[in-house]
Amino acid sequence: MDQSVISGVGNIYRAELLFRHRIHPTTAGQQVSIRKLQCLWSDAVALLADGKRRGVVITTDEGQFREPPSGWTKLAERASNDEADS
Repeated sequence: MDQSVISGVGNIYRAELLFRHRIHPTTAGQQVSIRKLQCLWSDAVALLADGKRRGVVITTDEGQFREPPSGWTKLAERASNDEADS
């Protein structure tokens, strides 16, 4: 992200915001619609305010903590087994 366009957000927020809004990091700012930029800005304001309130960087929704993504535990189990074999 071109720091002359937006700066001070930090890499964690920058990467997460681009991911959440499905914007590839190499996309030129002028190729992003005004509507998408407004949504990105609103999301950044909300995430940063939440981080300030909590005193910690959290970029996921609380609902995502209840259940791991499907297949995640199988991958974790396989990784543990693979590590045990080496």
